Amino acid sequence: SFVYGERTRIAFSYKTNLIHGARNGIAGTSDTSATIPALNQVNIGNYRSGNFHLGGCLEDVIYYPTAMSADEVVRLSRI
Repeated sequence: SFVYGERTRIAFSYKTNLIHGARNGIAGTSDTSATIPALNQVNIGNYRSGNFHLGGCLEDVIYYPTAMSADEVVRLSRI
């Protein structure tokens, strides 16, 4: 869960059959059986339904056009 007023840094990387995620320097569980759908839109700050909008601000969003290793994702998520 997220705490109002607390800074949180999230990073993730994905490609077919390999997803890594981390928050504040702590790795999540990698998924090795993922099917990645074709994307034509990315919504940041709300659920797919359009409800529950982000109650804060985004300081940075960075896109890298290549998948990263689990270690790289953890490093990027450190505050």
